[in-house]
Amino acid sequence: MKKIAVALSGGVDSAAAALLLQKEGYEVLGITYRLQNEQQKDIFDAENVCRALNIEHIVLDYRDIFSSSVINPFIDSYLNAETPNPCIFCNKAIKFGKFIEDTKKLGCDFISTGHYAKIEKDSEGIYHLFKGDNEKKDQSYVLYNLNQDILARMVLPLGLWNYSKDELREMVRKSGIPTADRPESQDICFIKEGSYCDFIEENRANVPKKGSFVDEDGNILGQHNGFYRYTIGQRKGLGIALGVPAFVTDIDFSTGNVTLSLDESKLMADTFLVRDFNFLSCEPAFPLSCLVKTRYKSPMQPAVITKEGSLLSVRLKNAGRAPTKGQSAVFYRENEVLGGGIIDSVQKM
Repeated sequence: MKKIAVALSGGVDSAAAALLLQKEGYEVLGITYRLQNEQQKDIFDAENVCRALNIEHIVLDYRDIFSSSVINPFIDSYLNAETPNPCIFCNKAIKFGKFIEDTKKLGCDFISTGHYAKIEKDSEGIYHLFKGDNEKKDQSYVLYNLNQDILARMVLPLGLWNYSKDELREMVRKSGIPTADRPESQDICFIKEGSYCDFIEENRANVPKKGSFVDEDGNILGQHNGFYRYTIGQRKGLGIALGVPAFVTDIDFSTGNVTLSLDESKLMADTFLVRDFNFLSCEPAFPLSCLVKTRYKSPMQPAVITKEGSLLSVRLKNAGRAPTKGQSAVFYRENEVLGGGIIDSVQKM
């Protein structure tokens, strides 16, 4: 019997993954990451999942690596006028980094998470990552940092079946798991109360809390309480009344200026550079024609990618709205994830 470690958050998705794998005949080990001090509820719920399934539960203390590899880069990114996706940091450093190492030591053959995506092995022994069958729940976007070694050891049961959330809850409920009605997790798991801006101010000294709204000519329109409170493309919640809709088109962390424009077309861009990129199998030949997603919920767009030293240059066939520094650009061939990286700079039209 193959032994598989399932990352259990205490939520419905990871509980369903553990249940499905147990039904498939795996020896399932439930593992919960301790990422912060205030995490007793998650651990308690995960313990209840394991008790209902009659499987062993282990808590691994990842607080130090979570702070250094997720929280600090998250804050740094905002203070560099970027808009980060902390799930990308966490997946790379913890879920498919430290977790892989530790489960090997525990004698596990495979690992599993509650992500909605699919892994397939071709006739040449190369593993490929695909979008999950349930398009609305697909999470392949946040998995572009995987490699062949990790893909060979991963099983993603939720990506193989087109279950709705209600169907998963009912499956978990019928199995006697008491967390079936647990609500969906927050967007940023480590921010329990308040906004991400409050979190930044509480965890970093001397954060610049003042700055100016300016127009495209540099004229001051008003004052704000910190440039990190804004993201490119934002229209609502600006904290300034101009009488007409305005959009954030630029953020300058060196001056603290946040540029507003009345012209939404100023957000359009067709070229941007990508750093810290990864390809799941081997690096492709360039130029590479593919599809690109520039945010988790954005549509895929045709593009051509070329390599420029340590960066990739992505040119969209049609200009896209507000590609943003700090977000990830993920490359697809139809439904297959080829790779991705962090948007480093954007060339406005």
